[in-house]
Amino acid sequence: MWNHRVELLAYHDLDGRSGLKLALQEVEGRFFLYVAGLWHSGWSILEVTDPEHPKLLRFVEGPANTMTIQVQVADRVMITGFRAPFLRPLRRLLRVAFLAFRQRCRAAPGRLSHLGRQGA
Repeated sequence: MWNHRVELLAYHDLDGRSGLKLALQEVEGRFFLYVAGLWHSGWSILEVTDPEHPKLLRFVEGPANTMTIQVQVADRVMITGFRAPFLRPLRRLLRVAFLAFRQRCRAAPGRLSHLGRQGA
């Protein structure tokens, strides 16, 4: 069985938002979990230093009408990817896009860079 010797430590509903991809980062002895949204455009940031009591610190809104399903973190930088929803007409898709945020403090990342290209 898949849960053999596995115990649930905690659960967080992300204030009713969806979550898909995860990235974990340690900053000054504290652990932060970054969660890319699936049905909600944006990224949730939780402090998980105490893994049995995760705290939702902030939700960073993604661009309107996009899927924000990618996230990666390293050296206090969060790199994210996003695209137009799959059901949009192909000529209107945003083919290549990403945002980069630098973590200035525990709950307030600041936008560092971006790249985007409209589809034909």
